Amino acid sequence: MKRLLTPLSLLVALAALLSACVNHSKILANGLDIEVTAIERSSDGAVAVSWHVKNSNIVSYLISRVNHKIQLNGTSLGTIDEVEALAVPANSNAGRTSKLARVGAVAEQALIEAAKTGTASYHVDSQVTILIYDDTVEKSVLNHSGTVAVTTK
Repeated sequence: MKRLLTPLSLLVALAALLSACVNHSKILANGLDIEVTAIERSSDGAVAVSWHVKNSNIVSYLISRVNHKIQLNGTSLGTIDEVEALAVPANSNAGRTSKLARVGAVAEQALIEAAKTGTASYHVDSQVTILIYDDTVEKSVLNHSGTVAVTTK
């Protein structure tokens, strides 16, 4: 019986150790989704991106920072670094319109082509910082793909 007890106790200790290695940020962000709802290019070349966070959870979130990397029709469009906090109510959504940074010549051409058709496929990779307590934060990565309206003003 002693021979069986030692390997069994090692197995139990290993299982306990592995269960402590849970990715809490993935659990915390479960039920959150980010979508781009509109892209508008103004006559001066500035690009405004409307986006929102969908929350299907029964708890509210306070997102203290969001960083989006956006692709349009497979072309890297640029980034958004939003530092203003965003409160996302339970079972609801919240969003805003942000200015896109780093629009290069290739991205500009992709925007012009997308504006001609009125829509484009997009992919967004977002890193969100969720404020849990006064200064306790969790960072999570969210991605979404879909179709967005693209207009020129």
